[in-house]
Amino acid sequence: MSKQITTQQAREYFDLGVLAFAYVLPLPMEAGWYISLEGTKGSAWNLGTARGELREFATLDAAVNALRAIGWQVSGLQVHHKG
Repeated sequence: MSKQITTQQAREYFDLGVLAFAYVLPLPMEAGWYISLEGTKGSAWNLGTARGELREFATLDAAVNALRAIGWQVSGLQVHHKG
């Protein structure tokens, strides 16, 4: 499992150019979403709470707003077929 970082830490990493990709992924076995972040050197983190728990989003809109708060420009949604 990836290490968890707060929104503030993610914003700092974003400003430093450490983050390369962000993914909004479905929570396993329950409704909702979480954010996974990938670094430029292959490191990975999940967006977490100040208590060190996985930050969960009830809607995609809430997850996108969190990405925007970090600094990402979200311009669309890409969907893949499980083939």
